Amino acid sequence: MKKYLMLPLLLFVSASVLALEITEADLAGQWLIVKMGDMDVSGDEDTDIWQFEDGEWTAISGGRALPSDSFQIIDGDTIDLGYSKIKVVEFNGSIMKTDQMGFEYTLEKQ
Repeated sequence: MKKYLMLPLLLFVSASVLALEITEADLAGQWLIVKMGDMDVSGDEDTDIWQFEDGEWTAISGGRALPSDSFQIIDGDTIDLGYSKIKVVEFNGSIMKTDQMGFEYTLEKQ
């Protein structure tokens, strides 16, 4: 009987340990988009970059910066731009995988 009582507790604790908790400091800097879905774009001439700095998110496409948007992190794993949310599904400090409205991106820290 004790085994059956411990299983839900173990599952809860392990899920808590695996939960992502990113901070603004974790995101700070430039992130190169290397994959869009299953398509490798790391060798493309026109690179796309996401830049996070001082609470601002800027998309840089082909060397041109688009207007910045303020962001905040909600639920420990979601970048909230106000008009759109970017879910961080994997993060290790140098690689970030995200989902934005069903579009998956893999980014490398620069």
